[in-house]
Amino acid sequence: MKTIFQVKQVENENSLLSDFPPRSEKNNSNNLLTPETEILLDYYQPLSDKRIKSSEPKIRVGETLGILAVAYERIRNALDYKGEHLLRRNAIERILRRQLWENPAIARDTQKFADLLIKELIWARYLKNNSVPKSRSKKVAQVITKYLKLLGLLSDKYNDRKQTRVLSDWFLGVISAEIEEILDPSLLKVGVLVSVISSWFNKKFEWENSELNKAEKNIQLNIVIHKSLFKSDQVRVRYHLLKYFYPSWGGVLEDEVGKRTSQLVRISQKIEHQLSSPYQPKLYRVVQKEIVQFQILTEIIERKPKEARNILSNPEKLAAETSGICENKYNEIGRRVNRGIVRSIIYIFSTKILLALIIEIPYEHYFLGGIKPVPIGINLIIPLILMLVVGLSIKKPGSDNTRVIIERISDFVYNTQNVEKTTFSIALKNQNTRMHRIFWLFYAFLFLLIIGVISFILFKTTFSIVSGLIFFMFLSLVLLFGFRVRFSASELKVTTKKEGFFSHILTNLSLPLLNLGVWMTSQLSKINFLTVALDFLIEAPLKSILGVFQEWASFIKERREEVIEVPEN
Repeated sequence: MKTIFQVKQVENENSLLSDFPPRSEKNNSNNLLTPETEILLDYYQPLSDKRIKSSEPKIRVGETLGILAVAYERIRNALDYKGEHLLRRNAIERILRRQLWENPAIARDTQKFADLLIKELIWARYLKNNSVPKSRSKKVAQVITKYLKLLGLLSDKYNDRKQTRVLSDWFLGVISAEIEEILDPSLLKVGVLVSVISSWFNKKFEWENSELNKAEKNIQLNIVIHKSLFKSDQVRVRYHLLKYFYPSWGGVLEDEVGKRTSQLVRISQKIEHQLSSPYQPKLYRVVQKEIVQFQILTEIIERKPKEARNILSNPEKLAAETSGICENKYNEIGRRVNRGIVRSIIYIFSTKILLALIIEIPYEHYFLGGIKPVPIGINLIIPLILMLVVGLSIKKPGSDNTRVIIERISDFVYNTQNVEKTTFSIALKNQNTRMHRIFWLFYAFLFLLIIGVISFILFKTTFSIVSGLIFFMFLSLVLLFGFRVRFSASELKVTTKKEGFFSHILTNLSLPLLNLGVWMTSQLSKINFLTVALDFLIEAPLKSILGVFQEWASFIKERREEVIEVPEN
């Protein structure tokens, strides 16, 4: 039986497609600036310009024991290795799942559900206290009501439990992204940026020998911009593609969901089909090289929104602002690297200690007659040394890098007479050639050779089979996390540096282990029982205690007001 996401290509590919969000039709009064720049100046306003009046009541919670929630979230996030920008959305999804599991009856009171969700986010410092208007809680409640109705209809529609579970998980992820957008309206600007960058990209680049039609190109471009500029995970991309395929979804009410269930299932299938496109990796590499200038440009507009037009209309001012922001970001690289290294070490050490207690130490005690300290010590020390080496090897970009960024921003901001398009190809290579098969055989030989040499050395140093497997597991994870930290630190680099001979050799030797690390992280994320235990054995009672304590604090406050603040008759 085919899974729910194994779908056929429909005859009319454009039937569910819509163009990118409509842009302003305002005439470009300043011929110096490109239309895309005008759109940014018109639409990319700071959150303060769209903020609800300060007189509107805000959600406020007691923070006496909030430090416990903060501490828990820090530990939880270190064990569940994700990008910092994804932690809030991930927390929203986690809270939704936990509340539905812990107290299914809460689904009948979605306003209470929404209030509790927001309170937990404030306790964990994902939202500022006394800053979220109460009207947003009502919007969140409406969204929860709509999705819970959809989830119920999915259970009735499909008899196959596996299909129902897959679809339920899909929409529970999407709802977390929609709720995050309600709670943080600044995320609404993502759609404008995607539209602007897509327009600029199609104006500057020419797709060569592409088998994709125009609609498919737009979708793939949409996906890679989300992943490269905003570092969106699959869930966030799904939500934005849902809005792309179904622009009016945000206004659909609970009563209309029943009429839209089949359509939503078809859209979810189409989205998964697009996300699994084999053309995506190559297109991502093309777009990733052109993203840095947009990170800097949008920060210029956000920092000084009232002066932005004046700054962008003056090349010298734009260059000065760009240089200042680049320098600040270069100085931030060291702090980001340190945070990434610390989180990686915590993740690896906690997993290592858990495996040692559950597998390694019992195995050596019962089957080998005693615990061997050398393998355990090596498994703990090597990851630390490798991560420190990674941190020390990262250097911040220089003035040449800033100069290239200024040139690229100017190319986007200012109109030019002649626009020469750069051609690129995302055509897939034929992997059935003899040369390609030879390369795969050599790659397999290289992988086995590296594993064999390291295994020989390990067994000579009293490693057992179990401790050896754990060593390879953590070596591959450390290499993967190390390369991810390096990649994160190099995101602002637009100048290229030739790879040296020894660096080239090291890359070739580590590539098999990196691939092993990628595979292992994908598998560990599915069986990370430690995070599941934290969610249901620690988080659930902790948040319940915080809730009870807040109710007690509210009760005491009311009694105090009655006794002290109410005047005598």
